[in-house]
Amino acid sequence: MTSLAQLASHFDLAYEGDGEVDISRVATLSGAQPGEISFLSNRRYLGDLAKTTASAVILAPEFSGKYSGNKLISNQPYVTFA
Repeated sequence: MTSLAQLASHFDLAYEGDGEVDISRVATLSGAQPGEISFLSNRRYLGDLAKTTASAVILAPEFSGKYSGNKLISNQPYVTFA
């Protein structure tokens, strides 16, 4: 497992939230479970963002304020996720 803070350090990204949360897998926003990280890069999935149970989400700065959970801030969320 990797913590959110470790992922942020590895990718040289800022994070907000619990840096110690463990991430072990990747998933879609709608299918994510605790322990998984997902991403949002398209505005049409904002509804999924509100309902996700992912432990963290990779977001562009423009969407960061729309999510109060643990997050990585990336100018290219999909590239970071991939």
